[in-house]
Amino acid sequence: MARRITLTAAALIAAAIAATAAIVCAIVKSVTLQTVLVLILPLSALCAVLSALARLSANRIVRPLSAPELDSTLSRPYDELAPLLSRIADQRRRIADQLDDLRRRSASIDAIMDNMEEGLVLIDHGGAIAAINRSALAILATPRPDVGASILELVRDIEILECVRHSLSGERRELMREYPGKTCRLIFSPAPERGAIILILDVTDRANAEQRRREFSANVSHELKTPLTGIYGYAEMLHGDLVKPGDVKFVSGKILDETRRLIALVEDVLLISRLDEGAVVRAFEPVDLLATAREVAESLALKALQSGVTVTVAESAVLAHADRAMMYELLYNLIDNAIKYNRAGGSVDVRAEHSGGRAIVSVRDTGIGIPQESRDRVFERFYRADKSRSKTVDGTGLGLAIVKHIVHTHNGSITLTSAVGVGTTATVTL
Repeated sequence: MARRITLTAAALIAAAIAATAAIVCAIVKSVTLQTVLVLILPLSALCAVLSALARLSANRIVRPLSAPELDSTLSRPYDELAPLLSRIADQRRRIADQLDDLRRRSASIDAIMDNMEEGLVLIDHGGAIAAINRSALAILATPRPDVGASILELVRDIEILECVRHSLSGERRELMREYPGKTCRLIFSPAPERGAIILILDVTDRANAEQRRREFSANVSHELKTPLTGIYGYAEMLHGDLVKPGDVKFVSGKILDETRRLIALVEDVLLISRLDEGAVVRAFEPVDLLATAREVAESLALKALQSGVTVTVAESAVLAHADRAMMYELLYNLIDNAIKYNRAGGSVDVRAEHSGGRAIVSVRDTGIGIPQESRDRVFERFYRADKSRSKTVDGTGLGLAIVKHIVHTHNGSITLTSAVGVGTTATVTL
């Protein structure tokens, strides 16, 4: 019994202790929850404020490093960063110097390319136009293509495109092409690691000179053959006793005339060849143009009389700084032409004057005149405006060509004004 009471008392004490502990825990939990609920909002606000302050402080500290002012002198916010910032500043200066050097080189290359007389086109490995100068655009008569445009936008010539392909493969090619008013030589050269280069050379003058040389050779051969054939024929007749005694003087006179014509032709050919080569010795001195013209008129007086042409030369004196022998040759050819291509009863008038520091001499005739279509060609070698009349007029066909050379030698100019059936005026300005 006592034992049961003891156990019951112990159970009651344990129950009381457990109940007390439960009550204490409940009280503590209630107090803690209320305390936490009271403190959580201020603590959260405090954390947010501290976080914002920390972020602002960190940004202020790292701002000089994250966004340096590279266009101005770098500041040194921290002594520890001084070596790094000095190295960056040194690299900046080097890069700026290199960029300036590249700009100068680029400007120099652009200036050289745009002032070249030769056309230049640079093509990359993809067939795109990397660069092109103004001369190439002018020769090809095309607007400047966009950067990176295909070569197909510049030319569509199959042979040119084939040469471009070969040059991109490392082969060198050349082509001759005719463009409006120009003859051009195209050179296609490979450019290692860059693509290919097309160099366009204007060889119009060279081609024209070669053409004139061929024409000159053919004309000289023809002009030489005519008097030689006559001389040979008359000489053969004399040698074969085919000429009557009374006709010997006539035949020998023909031989003499053809020989004179041949000598005059050879002399003119030699003179114009020396003028072409610049081999004529020039002695510039004050020359009275009208006095020289009077000397020429005297030497051509018989010819003028036989043609029924009156030659008059102004009496005043007009000096020019020139070569006396060349001036005589120039005036001789002009006055001789004015007599030959005149009509019976016609006249030749020679005048000269000073104007604007230049000496101007003019030779006016009342002859047959020059057709409009022939005025630009009468200075060509062996060209004759009146083909039918030229057969009956003595001459080599080189007179005006020699005049043009002499005028150019003296840095002067010559102009012709003419009307068919009225006459021609040749004006030389020195």
